[in-house]
Amino acid sequence: MGSQSKPPGQQPMENDDREAEAKPGARVDANVRAHLGRKLKTAYQSLIEEPVPDRFVKLLDELRNKEGKS
Repeated sequence: MGSQSKPPGQQPMENDDREAEAKPGARVDANVRAHLGRKLKTAYQSLIEEPVPDRFVKLLDELRNKEGKS
């Protein structure tokens, strides 16, 4: 079998790319964070607007009652 190269989208990451992604404490520009925040809010808006399921409300009520008795 001969060595075949992979299509561009399936090439392994270069070391520089891995190092850039793996740096702890890397900072993201404030404009990028704001843009990502807006996009995430838009993507999850329908989920945010859904009512809390009754079983979760019941569990939260039980937890509050238990904490009040402690």
